Amino acid sequence: MQLVSNESDGATCKFQPQEIARAQTQHEEHLNDLVRHPMLPFQLTNLTSIFPIESQEDNFEHHSMIINVGEDVEEKIMSYFREAPHSGIILSARGSLSRVTLNLNSRRITYEGMYNILSLKGGYQLANAKDELKETHYMNIILRAADGTRTLGGPVAGSLIAATNVQVTLLRFKSR
Repeated sequence: MQLVSNESDGATCKFQPQEIARAQTQHEEHLNDLVRHPMLPFQLTNLTSIFPIESQEDNFEHHSMIINVGEDVEEKIMSYFREAPHSGIILSARGSLSRVTLNLNSRRITYEGMYNILSLKGGYQLANAKDELKETHYMNIILRAADGTRTLGGPVAGSLIAATNVQVTLLRFKSR
């Protein structure tokens, strides 16, 4: 479980222990804020304002998928949402990852090791803006080292490689 690279410029570099500690502290403060002031954009009652749908009956589909060891969780989720141009959200995920790339302090940082998924939330939308389709999506993840020594998380900025089979539950909204 070691911080291995900064991919913002494609280069690999080593980080000093104090840089790692500073990034962890800032991220832990962010996680504590989320616990104290939880945002609930994934609740269905709030989703209709983010992803408009005419009625909640039959306008969304619930889907559960298993992502196999070695596959990219982020890629599999995005490919599911792109199958049909709909909006959707990630409700939950269970499993472990061996490689995680996060955006921390405007830098892409990759972690390797065994990390258990505590939370994976996100959204996807394909919107028509000025007669042009525009895709927007986000994913936020919280992980815990398998040995329990650390918790980390943040916005996903690249691959999430499955160390075990990962079960993901999604909700996809049908177009009007």
